[in-house]
Amino acid sequence: MKILLIGEYSGVHTELSKALKNMGHEVKTISDGDEYKCFPADILIRDPSLKWKNNKINTFFRMFLEYSGLKGICKFLFIWNSIKREMIGYDVVQLINPLALSAFGSIANLYLLRYLRRKNSKIFLKAVGDDYYDVIYSMKQNTKFTYLKNIHLKDFVTKYYSLKYVYGLFYKKLNDYAIDISTKVIPGLYDYKMEYDWCDKSTNIIPLSVIQDKLGSPINIHPNEKIVIFNGWQKGKELKKGNDIFDRAANRVLREFPDKVEYVIVQSVPFEEYIKLYASAHIFFDQCYSYDKGVNGMLGMAAGKVVFSGFEKEALECYPHNDFTKEYGINALPDEEYIYKCLIALIENPQRIETISKNAIEFVMKNHLSNIVAEKYIQIWSENSNSFFNS
Repeated sequence: MKILLIGEYSGVHTELSKALKNMGHEVKTISDGDEYKCFPADILIRDPSLKWKNNKINTFFRMFLEYSGLKGICKFLFIWNSIKREMIGYDVVQLINPLALSAFGSIANLYLLRYLRRKNSKIFLKAVGDDYYDVIYSMKQNTKFTYLKNIHLKDFVTKYYSLKYVYGLFYKKLNDYAIDISTKVIPGLYDYKMEYDWCDKSTNIIPLSVIQDKLGSPINIHPNEKIVIFNGWQKGKELKKGNDIFDRAANRVLREFPDKVEYVIVQSVPFEEYIKLYASAHIFFDQCYSYDKGVNGMLGMAAGKVVFSGFEKEALECYPHNDFTKEYGINALPDEEYIYKCLIALIENPQRIETISKNAIEFVMKNHLSNIVAEKYIQIWSENSNSFFNS
C-alpha cells in the first residue's frame, strides 16, 4: 500500500510511519517537524516564524499573520513546485489535522487540500490538535476545558494560538472542507471523539502509538531517594495544558518537603532531548484540562512514570484493555489544591508510585504499541477504500 502522512503532532505520524514500514507498506511523511520538537520527516517544511525574536512587536505581527491566514504564503509559493509532485498517486493520504502543514497557514492549506483531493485516491482526517471544532467545544461546553471560558480582549495575546481557529479567517472553512473531502475522521483521544460526535464520518478512537523501544521499567524507589517531579512546559500552550497550575502545586510541595522532593521544569526542547530529561523522574505532569491523556502523557506512562493527565472513566472505557480495579495514573483537574493533595498522597506512600508505574507500562503495552495501532488504521482504511487493499 502507498501511504502519505501529512503533518505532525507530538510524533503521532512519526511512530505510525515506522510501524507501517515494518509491515511492508510504502510510506512518505511531510511535516514541519511539529515546530521546536524537531520530529523527522521525508519532506521537512520548517516554520519561518521559529526564527523570530520573542518580543511584543513580533507577537502582534505573528497574530496578524495567523488570524488573516497569510502565514507562510511566501514559504508556500517558494517551495510548492518542488514538493507538489511528492503528493500524487497515493492509495491513502492521512492529514494530521485540517491545518496539516501549519507552516503554510490556512489559505495555503486550503489550496493544498484541493490539490490532494484531485491527485489521490482516498483522504482520511486524523482528529488531534487544535482545530475549529476543538476550540468551539472548549469555549461553549460545560467540560474540563475551562481555559477558554470567559474570553476577554487580553486573551487574544495570551491565547491567540487557540483562538485563531475560531476568530481567524478561513479556519472554519478549512476545517469543513477537510471533513468534506475525507472518507473518515479518526479521533486520537476521547476528547476529540466528543468534539466530533456530531460528525457521521467520525470513527472509534484509534489510540496514540509508541514503539516497543520506549517502554521503560517499573519504578523501584530506594530508601532516602528523592522523588523527582517533572513538568514539561510547552511554551505558548501553558494555559491549555495547565503547566501554571501544576507549577504552583509542585512548588508548595517542594517548600514542604525539601529533603524528599526534587522539582524539574523543562521548556521547549527537541523531542529526543526531552525524553532524556524526564528519564529520572517519578511523577510526570501532562495536562489537567483533558479527559484523556495526550502523547506526552502516554510516553510518560510507557516510561513507567506516574502521570498526571486525563484518566476519566469514560475515556478509559474507550480502550479495549483496561481494568478499573487498577490505577494507571492520576486524573488531573484544573485545581491547584487538588493537585497539591494528590502529590502529597504520593510522596507519603512511595509504594503507590511503584504500583501505578507498573500498571501504566502494562496499559501502554496492551493498548498503544505501534504494531497494534497500525493494524487499526489498516482496518479502517481498507474498509473504506478500494479493493487494492486486499491484494
